[in-house]
Amino acid sequence: MYVPEGRSESQLLLWLRGLISTRDAGFIDRLLGARSTFVRNLKAAHPVGIYNANEFFSVLFHLTDPDRYALACEWLKGDELDEESLRLLNVNSAIDTESKAQNILGNFGRVASTNQPLVLCFDNLDNVDRSEQGHIDLQALFNVNSIIHNQKLKNFVVIISIITNTWNDNAKYIQPADLARIDEQLRLKPIVLQLAKLLWRLRLAPYTTKPRNPHRAIFTLKSSGS
Repeated sequence: MYVPEGRSESQLLLWLRGLISTRDAGFIDRLLGARSTFVRNLKAAHPVGIYNANEFFSVLFHLTDPDRYALACEWLKGDELDEESLRLLNVNSAIDTESKAQNILGNFGRVASTNQPLVLCFDNLDNVDRSEQGHIDLQALFNVNSIIHNQKLKNFVVIISIITNTWNDNAKYIQPADLARIDEQLRLKPIVLQLAKLLWRLRLAPYTTKPRNPHRAIFTLKSSGS
């Protein structure tokens, strides 16, 4: 939702414009018309598999409106909204359960199938909540990756970045089935910033076009000094 350096629009809005341009060359012109036209066209492009399609596509429509963009972002974040705000977005309720959040996430994966993959990056994991046993609750994080995989949500790349010592101390608390969902592990040595940028550009290069694997989990281990 933030505006990238050198850009005038947020990454979310850039993605949405890319989605619109891939669906129909005349979509942007019709975007100036009624919201129902926008919703109807996206529903026609995705006749099955979209959770709560009317409300979801309605919120995407309002993302294109500068006056309601921030409000639509609040809804997508799961913020509590009053009845007037919900009415302006043409939705009945907020995203107030984990099930709803998973379904909305799945929607993004399905409508983004012709665009670049959605990257979920988890870092600074030493600060996550601890379990009842006192260790870092990495299991909850790896559950996210398994949910994406088990529900066959497409077009996601999950990057989990963990300091090596943290991983060595806590990996034994993660269920073997969730560890099996890791597609690739990368062990990183201490490097300078410029080399780090080059490394990530190289590793993510295959995903700037159509992904070879519709769901891919990348797992990295960082040295303690990195």
